[in-house]
Amino acid sequence: MKLYPQFFTSCAAIDEFDWQRCFPSSQPFTQYNFISTLESTGCVSKQTGWQPCHLALSDDSQQVVAIVILYIKSHSYGEYLFDWSWADAFYQHGIEYYPKIVSAIPFTPVTGARFGIAEEFAEYQNDILSQATQAINSLAKQIDAQTAQCLFLTQQHAEALAGNDWLKRCDVQYHWFNRNYGDFSEFLAQLTARKRKSISKERQAVVDQGIQIRSFVGEQLTTEHWREFYRFYQATYMKRSGHQGYLTPAFFDALAQPMCSISENSAIVFAYRDEKAVAVALFFYDNEQLYGRYWGAEQAFNNLHFELCYYQGIELCIKLGLSRFNAGAQGQHKLKRGFEPVYIYGSYQVYQPVFHQAISDFIAREHEHLERYTEQAKTELPFRKHQ
Repeated sequence: MKLYPQFFTSCAAIDEFDWQRCFPSSQPFTQYNFISTLESTGCVSKQTGWQPCHLALSDDSQQVVAIVILYIKSHSYGEYLFDWSWADAFYQHGIEYYPKIVSAIPFTPVTGARFGIAEEFAEYQNDILSQATQAINSLAKQIDAQTAQCLFLTQQHAEALAGNDWLKRCDVQYHWFNRNYGDFSEFLAQLTARKRKSISKERQAVVDQGIQIRSFVGEQLTTEHWREFYRFYQATYMKRSGHQGYLTPAFFDALAQPMCSISENSAIVFAYRDEKAVAVALFFYDNEQLYGRYWGAEQAFNNLHFELCYYQGIELCIKLGLSRFNAGAQGQHKLKRGFEPVYIYGSYQVYQPVFHQAISDFIAREHEHLERYTEQAKTELPFRKHQ
């Protein structure tokens, strides 16, 4: 099947119906409204180092068959699969590492479709991926990019791309799985007595500090909730990173608008002390998973991060009947709280032959370490032996 590639500098330049045909999943981050809102509110742009360059592939009848979420990047921030050491190696050899081509959801370490293929063309997946990568290779040559990367893609697509000479890379996240628990106590009952006692003690410590927790889900969220969240978001990034965060005030204003589809799949959990908000956590969800994304606190409270970001997330996951809770990147401390190690994937095309081999060797060594680590991590899980 012959396909015709076209690159677009804005999600808005692609028909929303075509986009949703290619990304039919309920996951919020690949939805047209999420990607277009990131662009329209100034979160991603050439100025922020995320220049949209989405790829659409059409057939002879000009029907869109597939779309690749794509950016031309001038840095490696906001990606969560790190390549800083690769950039350093390029520079040490007098070669510019940027720009690079990246297929990813900006600032979002969540696995999902990056190559969206309309359902009626799913049987042609390998052919479509092959033609998509050829178009990306042509773009790389045109802009003198040294690498093309696809981050947090599905395992299936990572393996398919490996057949097109892309390098498959793995990393580990920690996810909580809902095994049909009726409530939090049923989850606790599956843990060893020592771990059960430890988690209960952590949760009680939050109560003992005079903190009350309130959750607001979907249509319960108001403009004031979003504004209050942004205040914490901005302050936390400023304290931690010296900037105001990747997401702009306009992005959260858009989420606060009535009937916003993104907001309808959101939840904000507030911690109050003396009726004043002192901390907050933001979650998104779809038909299957809960995604913990951001948190902020005005001051330090013992165990409050664990309560808001993990235990309240577990409570939400059970309440909403979701099968999995992805609490975000990194965090080995999640293990003893019942979050299990899972692989996530990245795929890489490196256009310099010498560096292609060097990075291939790097990934192979990295994967050996990762396999050993994952097996060890599983032994640290808090579940009773019959789990």
